[in-house]
Amino acid sequence: MDIDLSALRMLESEKDISMDTSVKAIEDALLVAYHRTEGAAQAARVQVDRKTGHVTVWATEPGLDGAPAGSTTTRRTASAGSPPPRRAR
Repeated sequence: MDIDLSALRMLESEKDISMDTSVKAIEDALLVAYHRTEGAAQAARVQVDRKTGHVTVWATEPGLDGAPAGSTTTRRTASAGSPPPRRAR
């Protein structure tokens, strides 16, 4: 999924809301939505590329005992119309 950065730039100029503030709000909202999906990893973050607008969900998959595995990070790329990312089993 990609965010239309030109719309955020317009918002910045018309309403004096910084691009960083808008992007951070979008990242936070998408993370809340991700956590509300079934099977969402608890250790996750959302990143919006500030040059392209591309959205990526980064989720740490649990170890065999269900606890977060310290160094295992999986990149999940969000795309419109696709099901939410799931943990590998």
